[in-house]
Amino acid sequence: MGKLLNIDSSVMRIMALFADLIILNTLFILMSLPVITIGASFCTLQTSLQKILHQKKGSVVKNYFKSFKINFKQATIFLPL
Repeated sequence: MGKLLNIDSSVMRIMALFADLIILNTLFILMSLPVITIGASFCTLQTSLQKILHQKKGSVVKNYFKSFKINFKQATIFLPL
């Protein structure tokens, strides 16, 4: 049982991955509520998932908002009225 709860065990890594995915999905939903930002939010979600899959360490929330700031102008379309 001691090896199962070790921070480096595969069980704990999978649980940490699920926690990161829950956090990312929550941020995606919150940032998509204003419909205008759904494009930037989707691009940011994709970028954050790629960072997790390539095992780049760092805070999930910090990486999300950093990517959102970078993708906002490019992914948000403003139509002139």
